[in-house]
Amino acid sequence: MTRTIKRILDLKKETINYINKCPFRVSVVTASHSTIHYHESDIELIYCLYGTAEILCNHEQVTLNKGQIFTIDYKDIHCIFSKDDNCLIVFHIDMKNVYLPQDYLEYVYLACQDITCKKRQQNALRKVKKMVLASSLMYLQDGSDHVSQYKEAADNIIKVLCSEFDLFNSLHDEKISNDELHKRMHNIIKHCLQNYSNKITLSSLAKEIHINENYFSQFMRNSTYGSFSNMLGYIRSYEAQYLLLTTEYSILTISHMCGFSNDKYFYKHFKRWWNKTPQEYRYWVQNYIKNPEKMYYFENKEGLHILSDYISSFFISDAFK
Repeated sequence: MTRTIKRILDLKKETINYINKCPFRVSVVTASHSTIHYHESDIELIYCLYGTAEILCNHEQVTLNKGQIFTIDYKDIHCIFSKDDNCLIVFHIDMKNVYLPQDYLEYVYLACQDITCKKRQQNALRKVKKMVLASSLMYLQDGSDHVSQYKEAADNIIKVLCSEFDLFNSLHDEKISNDELHKRMHNIIKHCLQNYSNKITLSSLAKEIHINENYFSQFMRNSTYGSFSNMLGYIRSYEAQYLLLTTEYSILTISHMCGFSNDKYFYKHFKRWWNKTPQEYRYWVQNYIKNPEKMYYFENKEGLHILSDYISSFFISDAFK
């Protein structure tokens, strides 16, 4: 029977059960139709072992093919669906149990994925894949007994993600290893996320974080956002999607709550990134959740067999490259 959506749309906060203080959890799944959900303190990596899967994550909808990986950040609204047969590793990392503090990771955007990988990031991407495969194999073989080894593995994955695939390096064609600039970019994102409902100008933010206004403007023009205004519009739209999916507030009300000066700017920025108007996005989700969840989770023994076969072919292929 079709569910009637009244005041609250279905937006699930999924809590991950980490066993014996293990910093990550591994599931091998076949995904046809997952719930729309998010995580409050987890980073998720989805690795396709075979087949294809569609991932909707915030404004992105991507097709994940065999051998490809996709990262999902803390708080990202996402779901997985497919009409094709597939098998995926769903790899969750506990942000509260890695070497970087959670209140730092909450303001880091990660983009480790084949579809946006730059040439200079290819070796790092392959390293992440190898670490995810090896950690998953170890986890499925031994359960969660080797906590110290798993902690080292999770820390190493986070180190590569943060050094090679954070927003700062994703914005530029060349890797920038300047720690001070990284810190400034982190502070820019943090300030915007904490104050998105208030008026924020390029000049006021430049003054707040002690950076030259002209340099800051040029930095954002050369980024994939194209301008500071576009970046701030994305952050406000990102926050607006929660209100779109959990309340029946009007578009105008949500626009004001998220810091847009009027609903026209909300429409403009949301459509730019989400490729849908706010109302179209609401309708899409309402239609999506009419279908029941259809996910099959393999037992560890089954998943281990599938993963072992994949890893054998992966490393044989790697040896001849």
